[in-house]
Amino acid sequence: MQLTRLCQPQWNRERAVDVGCGSGQSTFVLQPHFKEIIGIDVSSTQIEEAKKLLNHDSTITFKVGPGESLPFLDRSCDLVTCCQTIHWLDIPKFYSEVDRILKPGGILAVFGYHFTGPSPNVPNHKEIEKLRKELYEITQPFWDSKRALVDQGYTTIPQIPYSNSFRDESHYTDVEGTLDDFIGYITTWSGFRAFQNVQGNLEAGQLLQTFRDKCLDLLLKSADSEVEVHREDLLLSTPKVALRTNYFLLVGQKPDHPEK
Repeated sequence: MQLTRLCQPQWNRERAVDVGCGSGQSTFVLQPHFKEIIGIDVSSTQIEEAKKLLNHDSTITFKVGPGESLPFLDRSCDLVTCCQTIHWLDIPKFYSEVDRILKPGGILAVFGYHFTGPSPNVPNHKEIEKLRKELYEITQPFWDSKRALVDQGYTTIPQIPYSNSFRDESHYTDVEGTLDDFIGYITTWSGFRAFQNVQGNLEAGQLLQTFRDKCLDLLLKSADSEVEVHREDLLLSTPKVALRTNYFLLVGQKPDHPEK
């Protein structure tokens, strides 16, 4: 796990809290590294979905609650994480509450991720990424204004109030997929769904079809290049496209003694 690699080896790993856990994707990642993990989200629907994934012997529990009022005793937690959520919170209140529950030496890790796009090894990936950005610009008026904080990689939010802190942007994940997987991902964008609700299914479908046609054309143009392209897939209109997601991580360590 990237987070544990970046932190000190002597770091205590008794209890971790995942704030804004949603359906638990960022919570389950912690399971091999902590004795007790609690995921918290303001949405009861998300928490119910997360609970469906629990095993009977799981060390994870899920609770409904806000990130600005956490149900833990003072100095009782070793790690607090917040994945792609902090922009929805009252950030100063969240930081204050985290400081209350963290043990001295405990860690706050705030992280998020940019839009998934073509991996650099995809032919004409820069041109395909440009098309993705153009599609985002079309749907941008339909996104919540707080989306801009994510686009800026959390560089403009109040920073973690600990002197021992750092930022890391080295982590990314690559997955093998297809052009249709890429388009399917775009349909999950909240901004695209809002666009579809307002503009209608026909216009939304045309937007995706135009995007798909332009991407396919770029991939076909590269089929005879030195880069390996699965031409048989292209002819079937199901080209393989490796997809990359870049992450940004903000980490702060609570001092052993109050800072002046």
